[in-house]
Amino acid sequence: MSDDTPAIEASASQLGNLTQFLIWVAERPRTYADIMEAWRTSCPRLSAWEDATSNGLVDLARRSAGDAGTAVATLTPKGRYLVVAMMRQFFIGVNNLRDQARAALPGEERELLFG
Repeated sequence: MSDDTPAIEASASQLGNLTQFLIWVAERPRTYADIMEAWRTSCPRLSAWEDATSNGLVDLARRSAGDAGTAVATLTPKGRYLVVAMMRQFFIGVNNLRDQARAALPGEERELLFG
Protein backbone atom coordinates (compact mmCIF):
# COMPACT_ATOMS: atom_id res chain seq x y z
CA MET A 1 0.00 0.00 0.00
CA SER A 2 1.16 3.53 -0.57
CA ASP A 3 2.07 5.82 2.32
CA ASP A 4 -1.21 7.75 1.95
CA THR A 5 -3.32 4.59 2.35
CA PRO A 6 -4.69 4.27 5.88
CA ALA A 7 -3.55 1.26 7.85
CA ILE A 8 -5.92 -1.62 8.42
CA GLU A 9 -7.40 -1.36 11.89
CA ALA A 10 -7.32 -4.89 13.28
CA SER A 11 -5.16 -6.54 15.91
CA ALA A 12 -2.65 -9.20 14.90
CA SER A 13 -4.97 -11.94 16.14
CA GLN A 14 -7.88 -10.47 14.17
CA LEU A 15 -5.85 -10.02 11.00
CA GLY A 16 -5.75 -13.78 10.34
CA ASN A 17 -9.51 -14.00 10.79
CA LEU A 18 -9.99 -10.95 8.54
CA THR A 19 -7.74 -12.44 5.87
CA GLN A 20 -9.65 -15.73 5.98
CA PHE A 21 -12.90 -13.80 5.60
CA LEU A 22 -11.58 -11.84 2.60
CA ILE A 23 -10.39 -15.02 0.87
CA TRP A 24 -13.83 -16.57 1.50
CA VAL A 25 -15.55 -13.54 -0.08
CA ALA A 26 -13.08 -13.55 -2.99
CA GLU A 27 -14.05 -17.12 -3.91
CA ARG A 28 -17.39 -15.85 -5.21
CA PRO A 29 -19.83 -13.04 -4.46
CA ARG A 30 -21.57 -13.66 -1.13
CA THR A 31 -24.98 -12.41 -0.11
CA TYR A 32 -25.38 -10.60 3.16
CA ALA A 33 -27.42 -13.58 4.39
CA ASP A 34 -24.53 -15.94 3.47
CA ILE A 35 -22.13 -13.75 5.42
CA MET A 36 -24.31 -13.52 8.49
CA GLU A 37 -24.93 -17.26 8.49
CA ALA A 38 -21.24 -18.12 8.21
CA TRP A 39 -19.55 -15.24 10.05
CA ARG A 40 -21.96 -13.76 12.60
CA THR A 41 -20.60 -13.80 16.10
CA SER A 42 -21.40 -12.24 19.43
CA CYS A 43 -17.70 -12.19 20.26
CA PRO A 44 -16.26 -8.69 19.71
CA ARG A 45 -12.84 -10.22 19.07
CA LEU A 46 -14.09 -12.04 15.96
CA SER A 47 -15.38 -9.12 13.96
CA ALA A 48 -14.28 -10.00 10.42
CA TRP A 49 -17.37 -8.53 8.71
CA GLU A 50 -17.24 -5.31 10.74
CA ASP A 51 -13.47 -4.94 10.22
CA ALA A 52 -13.79 -5.57 6.49
CA THR A 53 -16.56 -3.01 6.01
CA SER A 54 -15.07 -0.33 8.29
CA ASN A 55 -11.72 -0.60 6.51
CA GLY A 56 -13.25 -0.43 3.03
CA LEU A 57 -12.18 -3.97 2.08
CA VAL A 58 -15.59 -5.23 0.92
CA ASP A 59 -18.44 -3.59 -0.89
CA LEU A 60 -22.08 -4.57 -0.47
CA ALA A 61 -24.02 -3.76 -3.65
CA ARG A 62 -27.27 -4.83 -5.20
CA ARG A 63 -27.18 -7.28 -8.09
CA SER A 64 -29.13 -6.73 -11.27
CA ALA A 65 -32.91 -7.05 -11.28
CA GLY A 66 -32.55 -10.52 -12.80
CA ASP A 67 -31.07 -11.67 -9.51
CA ALA A 68 -33.99 -10.20 -7.54
CA GLY A 69 -31.82 -7.27 -6.52
CA THR A 70 -29.99 -9.29 -3.88
CA ALA A 71 -27.16 -7.43 -2.16
CA VAL A 72 -23.80 -9.18 -2.53
CA ALA A 73 -20.41 -8.53 -1.02
CA THR A 74 -17.35 -8.37 -3.22
CA LEU A 75 -13.81 -7.28 -2.50
CA THR A 76 -12.88 -3.69 -3.19
CA PRO A 77 -9.55 -2.94 -4.86
CA LYS A 78 -8.13 -2.30 -1.37
CA GLY A 79 -9.47 -5.69 -0.21
CA ARG A 80 -7.95 -7.48 -3.19
CA TYR A 81 -4.64 -5.73 -2.56
CA LEU A 82 -4.64 -6.83 1.09
CA VAL A 83 -5.29 -10.46 0.12
CA VAL A 84 -2.40 -10.37 -2.37
CA ALA A 85 -0.10 -8.73 0.19
CA MET A 86 -1.02 -11.28 2.87
CA MET A 87 -0.50 -14.19 0.47
CA ARG A 88 2.89 -12.73 -0.50
CA GLN A 89 3.91 -12.59 3.16
CA PHE A 90 2.70 -16.16 3.66
CA PHE A 91 4.83 -17.46 0.80
CA ILE A 92 7.86 -15.48 1.97
CA GLY A 93 7.46 -17.22 5.33
CA VAL A 94 7.18 -20.62 3.64
CA ASN A 95 10.33 -19.94 1.62
CA ASN A 96 12.22 -18.89 4.76
CA LEU A 97 11.13 -22.04 6.57
CA ARG A 98 12.21 -24.19 3.60
CA ASP A 99 15.61 -22.49 3.51
CA GLN A 100 16.08 -23.04 7.26
CA ALA A 101 15.14 -26.71 6.92
CA ARG A 102 17.57 -27.16 4.04
CA ALA A 103 20.36 -25.47 5.99
CA ALA A 104 19.74 -27.78 8.96
CA LEU A 105 20.19 -30.93 6.87
CA PRO A 106 23.42 -32.87 7.42
CA GLY A 107 25.80 -32.53 4.48
CA GLU A 108 25.21 -36.07 3.15
CA GLU A 109 21.43 -35.67 3.13
CA ARG A 110 21.70 -32.29 1.45
CA GLU A 111 23.99 -33.77 -1.22
CA LEU A 112 21.62 -36.70 -1.73
CA LEU A 113 18.56 -34.42 -2.10
CA PHE A 114 20.00 -31.46 -3.97
CA GLY A 115 23.10 -32.79 -5.68
